[in-house]
Amino acid sequence: MIHTSAPGKIIFFGDHAVVYGRPCLSIALAQRLHVYLKPRSDHRIFLEAPDLNPPVPRTEYPFKNRELSKRLDFFERSLRKFESRVSETDRKKGFEITTSSELAPGLGSSSATIVATIAALALHYNLQLGAEELFKMGCELTTEVNAAPSSGCDVATAVYGGFMRYVKDNVPRKLEWIDYPLIAVHTGKKANTAELVTRVHEKRVKYPSIIDGIFDCIGEIVEKAEKVLASARNPEGYQVIGDLMNMQHGLLNSLGVSTDEIEHLIQLSREVSYGSKISGAGGGDYLIALVNPNRLGEFRQKLHGHSIFEIQLSEEGVFSESGQFESHTARRRTPLVPSARVR
Repeated sequence: MIHTSAPGKIIFFGDHAVVYGRPCLSIALAQRLHVYLKPRSDHRIFLEAPDLNPPVPRTEYPFKNRELSKRLDFFERSLRKFESRVSETDRKKGFEITTSSELAPGLGSSSATIVATIAALALHYNLQLGAEELFKMGCELTTEVNAAPSSGCDVATAVYGGFMRYVKDNVPRKLEWIDYPLIAVHTGKKANTAELVTRVHEKRVKYPSIIDGIFDCIGEIVEKAEKVLASARNPEGYQVIGDLMNMQHGLLNSLGVSTDEIEHLIQLSREVSYGSKISGAGGGDYLIALVNPNRLGEFRQKLHGHSIFEIQLSEEGVFSESGQFESHTARRRTPLVPSARVR
């Protein structure tokens, strides 16, 4: 049994602007997406994804259902990536893949699935993929599947892990994480990432200098945040980070990726936090807030009715694990990507 996993992600700073070459700060989450690949003695291939919405029951590939084929496009494209790399004999080796997710929608589950699947297939075909090759392949698949501009940030976070500074098409640089009191709040609505990214792209085409100016401002906020975060270990430092979060949210709102419901939650969260902002594409999914630990109970009460969790970092990106499908307690982890040095 081959077992790989990759972390989800939260973008701390730099949302949307990262698609257009500005830096972002991204956090690999402790929650992971798992892929289990079991070799078969014949040529048949099966896929099961019980955590997708709606769930995908055990289904044989090629998929006969057109809608199912569209939803699992990433899997077919992943297989194609290996066709020219393996022998005809190896291509006929059947297997079964099952996914299991600790990630809620909106936490980078799509990219984590792609990265963990590529890693599992590489192990199945006995191919050695370097970190940069895995990253490049994951970015290509993400762009093809979403049919929208992509930054590669989600893929980079899933591949390398940790708290990182990332610029499009570049290897990320890991930063030191100091257990910041960062909270994620689900807005109660699922976002359509590709639609929102396309909306921002169309707005940039219509108002290029204005939108690029907004992206430049977001980039400046990222630079400032990175410097402050390196030493933010007290309420004064946290307040500066909160101010920067509020500023960036205002800029994201001007891009048209917020909603009245999100703005209401942002205002509620700011009453009991240092600052808050959309994380990711916007339109739904998650917002994040920097909260004084002494006011966490008050924060939960203020955002009652919404799913909330404290963000915990995973220093590890994609890796191979041993153990049975049911067991997650005693695992031997084999990193597939060497750790980057913390600046």
